[in-house]
Amino acid sequence: MDCGPPQRAKSSAFFGEGQGKIWLDNVNCLGNETSLGHCRYSPSGSFLCSHSEDAGVICSATIRLINGTDMCSGRVEVHRGEHWSPAFNVNWGMNEATVVCRELNCGDPVKISRSFGQGEDLRGHEIHCNGTESSLTQCMFRNYTRSITDSIEEASVVCSGNVRLAGGSTRCDGRIEYFDEGRWGTVCADSWDIDDAAVVCRQLDCGKPHKLIQLGPGTGQTWTDQIECNGRESTLNQCPQRPYPDRTCNNTVVAGVFCTESLTVRLVNSTDECSGRVEVRHGEQWHTVCDTDWTLSKAQVVCETLECGRAMNAPGAAFYSPGSGPVVEASSSCFETVTSIQQCSSKGFTRTTCGHEHDAGVLCAVQVRLVDGSGECSGRVEVFYKGQWGTVCDDDWEMSDADVVCRQLGCGHAVSAPESAHFGRGSGPIWLDNVECSGQESALSHCSHPGFGKNNCGHGEDASVICSEA
Repeated sequence: MDCGPPQRAKSSAFFGEGQGKIWLDNVNCLGNETSLGHCRYSPSGSFLCSHSEDAGVICSATIRLINGTDMCSGRVEVHRGEHWSPAFNVNWGMNEATVVCRELNCGDPVKISRSFGQGEDLRGHEIHCNGTESSLTQCMFRNYTRSITDSIEEASVVCSGNVRLAGGSTRCDGRIEYFDEGRWGTVCADSWDIDDAAVVCRQLDCGKPHKLIQLGPGTGQTWTDQIECNGRESTLNQCPQRPYPDRTCNNTVVAGVFCTESLTVRLVNSTDECSGRVEVRHGEQWHTVCDTDWTLSKAQVVCETLECGRAMNAPGAAFYSPGSGPVVEASSSCFETVTSIQQCSSKGFTRTTCGHEHDAGVLCAVQVRLVDGSGECSGRVEVFYKGQWGTVCDDDWEMSDADVVCRQLGCGHAVSAPESAHFGRGSGPIWLDNVECSGQESALSHCSHPGFGKNNCGHGEDASVICSEA
């Protein structure tokens, strides 16, 4: 539509219900397609939608940033006189950049002097703002024509983006703050989930979400719309937003997240966050750990740090494949407690000449329990992960899965694997879904599953177990 970048994706017939045939559903664009028809979507006739679900969009219309690394950085162009033309770097400063970032819902200006190449237009605009304008069109414009020998460059800006984490110990953890309508605000925790957090961590180059947290109210505005990401979006403002059903949310509890780049230790190159090659962070750099002096007790400290339960094994010899970068010692002073890992992460670990063929690993076992049954050996399956008890979905739930639970709890073998919340519905997160055990695993979390927190279930599908020792 040649309307600049999108400011907001609107759902639920925000602009009123349309008429006629609904042509597209489940549209899944990467964002670089030249036409909506080039994106993936469900074919016509294969979906059941009504016009109350008609999609809408708000475009910026008058301003865009081009040649940047994302939609919040690049050369500034404005739409005047039926075409796009550049803003030139004539007295261009923070006031002008502030208005640009605000109008594009891109937060605050970070840089104004970075070059994003040069366009071919010799005619453009000199723009002057006082910084309080809500749109660049409210600023003072003068036509400006540069000569071929003119050294004046096109104006550019790098904005912070429309999301940030505040109040944490690093830039990758804390209270989620979202920029909209020209100001920063917190986000209600009521509907915030792992898919939403995944977009935030990705947008901030902070890895993946490690743990969702709920915090007391921040200062200022709290946004009351539900943000509903599918987890694949590159920025938060690409996610649909809709009002809460009763148009209210509990704004005394706001959303927060720990992203993996805020951790002092991580486990990589495995199927989940609770097993893998050990890596520790100092500053922005991750190091592997030498398996010399690597013990089960030190592995236990890693499991505790990641809230992943009990250490079952501490393999060496690059069991989870060799890493890269510096290798550090597995000193007792660093791996004695959770606090000591944090202190070493801050001060630095002791380097070693150990090769990556000696990289250390950890296999943690997430704690399980059976509740609301006749005793400790029967009931609804619950898993303790990241400091919170949650349930297991009954999709693909079989006797081989139940057998692993019974063995892990010392309850003999499985007699029955009831489905559909046989012992009542649980609460909290549904931590596991589509669990597939061979029956020989030592812990439920070692079985195949899509990942902690990834499910398409409700608590009416909570899985249960009855063991022989019940």
